[in-house]
Formats: sequence, C-alpha cells, structure tokens
Amino acid sequence: MIILPNECLFETFTYLKNWDLFSCLLVNRQWCRIAIPLLWRELSLFRSKKLVRTCLLILNTEEQSSLKTFITFPNNQKPLFDYTAYTMVIKIDSDNGIMRLFENNSHNFNFSNYHAQLIAAKLIRYTLTKMFLRTSKKLKDLSIHCEIVNSLLSRIFDKCTLTSLTLSHNGLGTEGGNVLAEVLHKNTTLTHLYIWGNKLDSQ
Repeated sequence: MIILPNECLFETFTYLKNWDLFSCLLVNRQWCRIAIPLLWRELSLFRSKKLVRTCLLILNTEEQSSLKTFITFPNNQKPLFDYTAYTMVIKIDSDNGIMRLFENNSHNFNFSNYHAQLIAAKLIRYTLTKMFLRTSKKLKDLSIHCEIVNSLLSRIFDKCTLTSLTLSHNGLGTEGGNVLAEVLHKNTTLTHLYIWGNKLDSQ
C-alpha cells in the first residue's frame, strides 16, 4: 500500500466537503489528523448541537464555573484534539444549536421555565465565544450577528491575528460605540471592519 505524504493528503482534502472530511476521520490516524484542522478551520458557531456539545468540553475550569448554575459537566472528559486552535473563521448568528442541546438534556441542564433557557443560551453563547477568543490562535475573520455584551469587545481586539471583523445588530449602543472606538484606536492588525444595526451616535 502506498502511503501519501501529509502535504499531498492535505492539498487533496482541501477540495472535499465537510461530510467527506468526516468520512476521512474514520480511515486511519494520519487521515484523521489532517482532516481535523480542515473541519475546524471555518465554523458557524451554535447552529449545530454536536458542535456546541464538543465546545462545552473545551471550557476551562473558570469558564465552566460560570455555567454550573445551568449545567452539570462530565468529569475528566476532554476532546482528543486542540480543535479550536485550528479555527480561522467564525460566524455567530444563531443559538439554535444551544436550544436543541437543551432538548435532550445530555448535560443535565437545570431549568425552571423557557425564559430560563433563553437566559442560559445567551450565557453559554457568551462563554463559548470567550473560549474561542482565548484558544483560537489563528483566528482571522470574526462575524457576530446577534447581541453581545460590551465587555466582549476588548477580548475581541486582544486577538492580534484578527484582520476582519463584522458586527451587526449587536445592541452596542452609545456605550458600546465608545468602547469600540477606544479599542480600535489601539488595534494594529484589523484591515476590514463592518458595523451596522447598532444605533451608534455621532460621538
């Protein structure tokens, strides 16, 4: 059997769709190690409950503690790969995957009503976004199309690798606009910035 070098396999895998890459994971360890970075290179976060479930396992102790009101985390269960280190493009525009995860209660979620689920979904989205900003060492492009808290802005601009940022309908308002202006003044890597639907005033 001829074993192709990693470079050849990687180049070939770049032409595959995600469902084909998932099949590559099952061939052998070599193919798995090459396919994983490609699968995690570009993500639409929180649309898939499987992705959300995996991301919850990546949280560190401090991040987990902020969610323990809602979630019981499994002991000593960590992913096989440093998945988020491969992520270069992130799009956040939905909590559907989080809400679907609540349905099967795989993490022993504790909710008294639907309103509590909505609050938990926002907190999980915020916590997982922080985790990606902490761990995604190659992040280049970030798009957020939902409400965010202003404290997240400084974390976004701490990413010295980020070159493109889209913020739309995030509820920033005047306060968020001021925070954004302050961190933009210090940023040296961003080349593309798109902002709309945030009701920023002229100040």
